[in-house]
Amino acid sequence: MYWYDRNVEEILSPVWGWSATNDVANSNHLAGTAVDVNAPKYPWGSRVMSATLKGRVRAGLALFEGSVFWGADWSRADEMHYQMAWREGDPRNEAFAKKLLDGYLGIYKPAPTPPATTPEKGPLMALNDAEQRELLDGVRYIRDQVGPASTSGARTATSATTTTASAGHCAPDSPR
Repeated sequence: MYWYDRNVEEILSPVWGWSATNDVANSNHLAGTAVDVNAPKYPWGSRVMSATLKGRVRAGLALFEGSVFWGADWSRADEMHYQMAWREGDPRNEAFAKKLLDGYLGIYKPAPTPPATTPEKGPLMALNDAEQRELLDGVRYIRDQVGPASTSGARTATSATTTTASAGHCAPDSPR
């Protein structure tokens, strides 16, 4: 479906996959090995897909080396329908899956490398997480002990220095 969406047409209409029941007794939908892409857009039994889109689907089927069967090739057209072409256990399934996983068609690629991040600026960013937590715990302790700042700030600065030192934290001008 990834290939279809990028090379045939955007998938905007529902996609139908596995079903517990089906009008066709041996449908691959019953085994979960078929999908109906843009389902309502291409009703079963109708030939409504444009020649351009059919050409794109045919090109895709060739790239998938026979591993996908298209329902448009049945006498009763099913242009929405795509299914595994080979039976379960056929070694071609595993071989083609490996080819895809190894990068064929670019469908399965290694995860992209995340972009390098620029560290945030400021003095707190020089501290590791544990040091930042310790500092914030100290600020919270001071806030809880001192209370709101006075309008002049004098009481708060003195109280903060005394409270910080008595709590075992370094005073602002003392070495760490």
